[in-house]
Amino acid sequence: MNIHFKDPAGVEQCAMRLLPFAEQWRQPGDLVCTDADFSSLLQGMGANALNEEITLSLLYFLALAANDSASRAERCKALLLARLDAVGDDAPDMRSAFQTDHVKRLNAGPAQFQPAGLRLLREIVPEEEEPESDGFASFEPFDEGQADDLPGFPVEALPPVLGDYAQAIATSLQVPADMPAAGLLAAVSLAVQGVYKVNPKPGWLEPLNLYIAVVAKPSERKSPVLAEISRHVYDFCGAENERRAPAVNEYRIQASLLSRQVESMLAQAGKVKKGGNGWKAEDIAAKQAELDSLEPVKPLRLLADDVTPEALTSLLADNSGRMGVFSAEGGLFGILAGLYSGQGGANIDTFLKAYTGDTIQVDRKGRKAETIAHPALTLLLMVQPSVLREIMENETFAGRGLLARFLYSLPTSKVGCRQFSTPAIPGTVAQAFADCLTDLLQTQADSKPADPPKIIRFAPAAAGLAEQFFDELERRLVTDLEDVEGWAGKLHGTTMRIAGVLHCARVGLFADSEPLSGETMRAAISIARYFIAHSCAAFRQMGATEPQAVRDARYIWNRLQSAGKPEIGKRDVLRLCHGRMNARQLDPGLQELEQRGYIRIDKIPRGGRPSETIILRPIEAMQNAENQGFSH
Repeated sequence: MNIHFKDPAGVEQCAMRLLPFAEQWRQPGDLVCTDADFSSLLQGMGANALNEEITLSLLYFLALAANDSASRAERCKALLLARLDAVGDDAPDMRSAFQTDHVKRLNAGPAQFQPAGLRLLREIVPEEEEPESDGFASFEPFDEGQADDLPGFPVEALPPVLGDYAQAIATSLQVPADMPAAGLLAAVSLAVQGVYKVNPKPGWLEPLNLYIAVVAKPSERKSPVLAEISRHVYDFCGAENERRAPAVNEYRIQASLLSRQVESMLAQAGKVKKGGNGWKAEDIAAKQAELDSLEPVKPLRLLADDVTPEALTSLLADNSGRMGVFSAEGGLFGILAGLYSGQGGANIDTFLKAYTGDTIQVDRKGRKAETIAHPALTLLLMVQPSVLREIMENETFAGRGLLARFLYSLPTSKVGCRQFSTPAIPGTVAQAFADCLTDLLQTQADSKPADPPKIIRFAPAAAGLAEQFFDELERRLVTDLEDVEGWAGKLHGTTMRIAGVLHCARVGLFADSEPLSGETMRAAISIARYFIAHSCAAFRQMGATEPQAVRDARYIWNRLQSAGKPEIGKRDVLRLCHGRMNARQLDPGLQELEQRGYIRIDKIPRGGRPSETIILRPIEAMQNAENQGFSH
């Protein structure tokens, strides 16, 4: 006989029905039996009753059912754990069930019990008939990952000009403070990238651009937060371009005139005219040198949204090698994955090199050559969890280190507890941030591509903290951070970037003349710890730390569902997964799906090698299986 306990409430009900059998061990007036009597109860219902797991589960709920003090409940639990110690290694699953206070599904094997007690159990939990086999394995759903109890962003670690604004945005828009706090970090990073670098130790210069991904469900007001932060950048660009307009027009006119003169001189070169010769080579060279000596004056562009890698490279080339992408959509990752290239391949070189500042050299047919000596790119992407799962399933992103460059934030949702009447963002708070950002952006706007970076040096206290944090991270790379080693291996350098961004926000235009303090480094490490918790949760919840077969199975299942067919040939499955896996890579994922009961693979003889048809388990059957308590 198999006894199925579907949920804790059912187990508790069963325990309460067993209460009369325990009365002989209870003392008059006691809410819960004494320690000694409770031990006797355990012995009386022990090895000769139900199996150990069921018995101890029933007694545990029985002990906590009475309206007794927490101390008595804990004592009862201690007795049960002592009973487990007596059982020893035969009951590892029992210990786990009790220690987590979670008995969602318990299956008893053949068991003996007093006839009256067995009748009670059958009344409460009827014996189930074995369902007819449909050819599918027992359904074992993918673990979708439980929501982690993640820390909130340490807003107090931000300089007041950022922290006050982040809190004001969070209160006004009714969003978690993590979203504006991470966004403001990115905004300052955008302003100082390419202009400043930090110098944590001799021989090490680290740029200050950051890649940040904030992950939140739809309706979490990602777009309003992004709009509030980015408007200051757009306002600065508008004012700066208005100021530049006369110089831009003058440059365009002069460049056009000189270019036409060069073309005209080349056309007439070598032609003999009445009374003289045509233009000589040295004349044309002098005019070309005059054209080349013109210092370009262009409109300022700092932000992009929906952009292809090729277009982004050109934007970087046209804007002193510096650019930012702020977006509340996931389209950028689709573009990165090559969805619009017609080739199915990923083109992420610009995003990789612009993070580290490595030279970008583009020589392609049909396009002018582009060389960017010191590119700097800041990314702030606010995306839905489904988008994050898609990018983490992309082997190219993971294999080439793009995912490891991002800081991930998973804010706790406020949906369901938001207020309608909220204060507006105080004008003084917003203006203080605007003034700080404008000063930093102006420094960038006035700098030239050939200008050397301004160096931010560390005070001794900051350097000491940086070394301590390095030692800590290095040890953790082989312990709790081993599953995200690629990401964690870059975290120390990213923390130095965060420290540099905080320093620039604190001291403004004097960033390169005032050393970075120990206080700023402590704040940066505090923020880094926040991103450790959130980034590890992102990788874990999105399956990036799962075995490859499980990740492939998830992907195949999503593609099968998109096809909308109850059955499909294996060749068609391969077509659905084209660009992600070949026939050899397909099999482990299909086997994982079959073992979990998502699909059934039927082999149909056709005279030679049998063809394989994939049969999808109906969604209704999966839901019924989950409701009946199949384990995850």
